[in-house]
Amino acid sequence: MSLIRWQTKKVKVDSEAPAKRLAAEGATEGTVLVSHPDGRSGLSLSVVLRPTDNGNWGLFPLIISFCTSEGIRKDTGIITWLRWPDKVLVERKVVAKTSVARGSGAGSEWAVLTSRIRTKAEAGLGSDECSLFDSLGVDLDPEFLADKILESISWMYSGWTRQMDDHILARCRSMLDTIGRRIEISQEGSLRVGTVKDIDDIGNLVVDFGGSMESITADDAARLREL
Repeated sequence: MSLIRWQTKKVKVDSEAPAKRLAAEGATEGTVLVSHPDGRSGLSLSVVLRPTDNGNWGLFPLIISFCTSEGIRKDTGIITWLRWPDKVLVERKVVAKTSVARGSGAGSEWAVLTSRIRTKAEAGLGSDECSLFDSLGVDLDPEFLADKILESISWMYSGWTRQMDDHILARCRSMLDTIGRRIEISQEGSLRVGTVKDIDDIGNLVVDFGGSMESITADDAARLREL
């Protein structure tokens, strides 16, 4: 049962850009754009939200990654994990990527949460990538998968609006494969190596750099690599 009345529309292009445009033009909370054109190997799903100012916006990257992972689990039974901050894994291979966009328009702030799931096998995948077809051996119903992801977003967003941050973080930690991993990050032309210990209360990665605990934000994720 969904706690949000979703208004779903199908599009033929990646869903994020048109969802951002609709959000800026005043689209209501719960507007959903879904794209899975015939012949394409992926499903993209974007949700328009209009959060209040008193919520913890930093949790949205974790929320959309968690909900994508949970939706895949509920639809397929495949065990999935999260790689902070924006990837979903099957057996250490990336099967989905997520993103969060923010802006303002029509008198209020908005957020667009996007999932991109590789549903079918395709040529040219990297050794660290896979599709749901690779794990299932059969094609799945993209609409049913989208429904499962939306169901998860509905519950997590309800918790977010009620400031249940501890509960949200605990659920995300339960799927976070990154904790305990060795990572390296480039900073000012040099590489630093550390061990991931946790995520903090705003969703940043907590890393032990030889006894010095530091937080890494999602904005710095592009400079980070797991070892």
